[in-house]
Amino acid sequence: MWMADLKHGETLEELPAYASAFKEVYRFILVALEGDEVAATALFQKYLDGEMPEELLCIARCREKTEQTNGDEGDNGARVQAAPALAA
Repeated sequence: MWMADLKHGETLEELPAYASAFKEVYRFILVALEGDEVAATALFQKYLDGEMPEELLCIARCREKTEQTNGDEGDNGARVQAAPALAA
C-alpha cells in the first residue's frame, strides 16, 4: 500500500506517528475481505478520501457482532469474520 510509496532513503520513522493506525485499518479491511487486495485497496482509498462506504460500515458491524458473540463464548473475539457480500 502506501508503504511501497516511500521515496528512496525515506524511512518509516519519518512517517507521521499515526501511520501505523492506518496500516491497521487497511489490515482489518484486507482480512475482512479475505485477502482480496484489489477490493481492500479500493475500499481503503475511499476511507482515506473521507468517505464511509456502506461496505466498510457492514464490515465493522459484522466484526463487532462476531466479537460480542465470541466474547460470550469465552473466545474474546480472536477471529475475524469475513464481511458478507453486498449486492451490487
